[in-house]
Formats: sequence, C-alpha cells, structure tokens
Amino acid sequence: MEVGTIPNHFYSDETGKPFTNCVMCEIDLYANKIPYAIEKAMKRMDDGRVVTLFEMAICMNCGQQMHERLSTHSKQVMEDYFMKIELPQKRMKSAQNEEWKSTWDSQCLVSGKPIQQFSEFNLMGNFIGGNVIKKLPPMSISAEVLETIQDKLSPESKEELDDFRNTYLGPSDPQLKALLSETQLIFI
Repeated sequence: MEVGTIPNHFYSDETGKPFTNCVMCEIDLYANKIPYAIEKAMKRMDDGRVVTLFEMAICMNCGQQMHERLSTHSKQVMEDYFMKIELPQKRMKSAQNEEWKSTWDSQCLVSGKPIQQFSEFNLMGNFIGGNVIKKLPPMSISAEVLETIQDKLSPESKEELDDFRNTYLGPSDPQLKALLSETQLIFI
C-alpha cells in the first residue's frame, strides 16, 4: 500500500474499486473532496472464509446527521465508552507509528488481540478523496467491543440503527442478508 492511499480492504466488494458515493446522499466523494468514512462488517464463517455483511461509504455530513438521530442517552453512552477504552488516544498513537500500515487489519485496536480470534469484526477508515486522513489511520474493531456499546443503547437508537441498516445496507446474497439481520454492529 502506498503512503496515504486507501487500503484495498476498503474497496467495494461488489465492484473491486474504491467507493465513490455516499450511501445516503449519493454525493460524489472524490469530486467534492468531502471527508468520509468507510465501514465494513466482517464475519468469519465456519469454513474459514471471511465474508462482508455490509459495506458503506458515508460522508461526514450524513454521518453527523445519523449520529444526531440517536438519543441523548445513546450519544452519552458512546462518548463515555470511547473515553473509557481510550479509543481516540489509541487511534492517535497508531497514527504516530508508521507500522500502522502493516498492522491495522491484523489486530483489534482496542483490545490488541489478533483479529483472527474473532468471528465478527468491523473495518473502519476515514478518507478524503483517495487518501487516508492524516492522524486517523484505518482500524479494526472486534464485535465484542461494539456489542458492549450496542447493548447499552436506548430502544429508540437501536430502532434508528435498524432502519438505517434496512434502508442503506445489505448484501444481495440472501444468506448474507440473513446473517446481517442477526447483528446490530454499525459503528458509523
């Protein structure tokens, strides 16, 4: 991977190319030079294959709108948890070490455990155009970390996330779609 460019892990599984549009507003992410996030939820199958349950690119404006739809309680739960696990500090520390380019997808940023230990995990990154945003390197987060947050969200926020998932996310494969319906692991 070249310095600063989007890792291939963040290419669309459907097209094999980088995402070009926001999943919500469909704005052209490259032409408008808008910061955006890419998230992929991954599941390790019994046969060892790793499949993508969902993938999306979302511009920061739509991501912020989605965040604002969550209840005050849920936003506070998320903020408190991220501070408790020191996620911002861990991500900044990762950015200071050039090794992140070879390690970001091999271990959970929060626990430090190898990602191969987990049956589910999410890949997340922040980008502008075709480049990683400086000081915000990509990260892998185990489902265990995300479940800790999701279990504490308000019913209204869980419903909001379900609506988002049902409207914007989901593979066309019926088996993968069934697996996706079993999880609420959306980081946004």
